[in-house]
Amino acid sequence: MYTAIKGIYESGKITFTEEPPVKSKAEVMILFSQDRTALKRLRKGK
Repeated sequence: MYTAIKGIYESGKITFTEEPPVKSKAEVMILFSQDRTALKRLRKGK
C-alpha cells in the first residue's frame, strides 16, 4: 500500500508539510514535482 504526503526538498533535505502516517522505520519512495505553482502553494502553507 502506498500513501502520499507533501513536503519540500531544499538544500539536500526534505521537510514534510504533512505528518507521516507511520511511527516506525519504513521504506519510502521520493517523487519530485516540477510544478512551480504547487511549490509556491506549499511554501505559503496552502
